[in-house]
Amino acid sequence: ARMKTLPLLLTTTLLLTSGAACADGSGTLWSHGQAITLEHAYAFRWPVPLDPGAEVTSVVLADRPIDAAALADASDRGGALDLQLRGATWVAIAIRPDGSVLDVSYQIDESSASERGIDDYRIELKHNDAERIEGRFQSIDTRDKVDGRYYDLRFALDVAGGSEAGASASNDAN
Repeated sequence: ARMKTLPLLLTTTLLLTSGAACADGSGTLWSHGQAITLEHAYAFRWPVPLDPGAEVTSVVLADRPIDAAALADASDRGGALDLQLRGATWVAIAIRPDGSVLDVSYQIDESSASERGIDDYRIELKHNDAERIEGRFQSIDTRDKVDGRYYDLRFALDVAGGSEAGASASNDAN
């Protein structure tokens, strides 16, 4: 009986682990010396204005939960997400299909900004298509932890697009 239990336990563990991998994202944003933990994540696709047929994937990490079900039917997921995260701290990375970053936006203490064309970070993608995005986004210069903004973010998310619900992740600290 013991030999039969072990394969069943392994199979169950693998199924639970692979299911959990569908929505995972967390990291830290440092802003002028303050470390802010971002434990909740969501990814969605949207068309690029003035570039017909082009789409980017936004990966959003926040310090408060993201309700993916509430975003599923939104005609403007970005706008609906903005309303959901009002007052939260968040980072949004817009990633092109080729893996390059279109821009990085953030909000801290009701103040928000967007940066384009910055070379102060590296992005490493393990997977990037219309259904899933996995990778790491990290600043290069650790001095930015004290003097500016420093990102260290990891994500493995199903991507919401069209009428799909997408996936949101919450990594609650225990």
